[in-house]
Amino acid sequence: FLAGQAKSGTLRAIFDPEKKSRTSARNQGAHVAEAPFLMFLDPGMIVGPHWWEAPLRTLDKDPQVGAAAGKIILPDGRIDHAGLALLEWWDTPVQGGQPSAYGSKLTSRSILAGKPAESAGSNQPMRVQALSGEAIMVRASAFFPVGGFSSRLGRDHHQIKPEFEGEMAGVDLCLRLGSRGWDCIYRHESIMTRLRMPPNGHKAGAGIFSAD
Repeated sequence: FLAGQAKSGTLRAIFDPEKKSRTSARNQGAHVAEAPFLMFLDPGMIVGPHWWEAPLRTLDKDPQVGAAAGKIILPDGRIDHAGLALLEWWDTPVQGGQPSAYGSKLTSRSILAGKPAESAGSNQPMRVQALSGEAIMVRASAFFPVGGFSSRLGRDHHQIKPEFEGEMAGVDLCLRLGSRGWDCIYRHESIMTRLRMPPNGHKAGAGIFSAD
């Protein structure tokens, strides 16, 4: 399908025979893009009307914003992504019952996870700790200096994502953007529906679009 679209001039398709990881595919696409803003969009997302406008407008108008993403809902109408909150927990306590940095684990969870799509808290822009890398728009001048997506992550693209759990490659990218002073913004006007991956674990590729 992509080869046919490329032949017709609709898009430029880049194929990676090594299939290292979806983050490697994202970075590969980013390096050949020429626009100031990069839109990463994984398979399994059905985009709503004008889904790209709010993230693009946010990045274009506010030079402090490094990344923006919208609302992702599930087919049953529950929220799967409205920005991500970071959670720290302790894997195993050390002797004496006191936790140590060695046992510290960091994960993320969707804000308003499982709430109805029109929940009041999800219908306003928010500055958040992290965003999902599965559907995120990033400023190119912020993306490249922090090293893009980590190639060590994104090897789990053939697995079913736990409900409401954040995508680690996106969390990792947002943490590095934040360390450089960039803001990550959730925009509720951009709406997508996530399709469930088949339980037999069919693999899928990753895509990148550049917005000019």
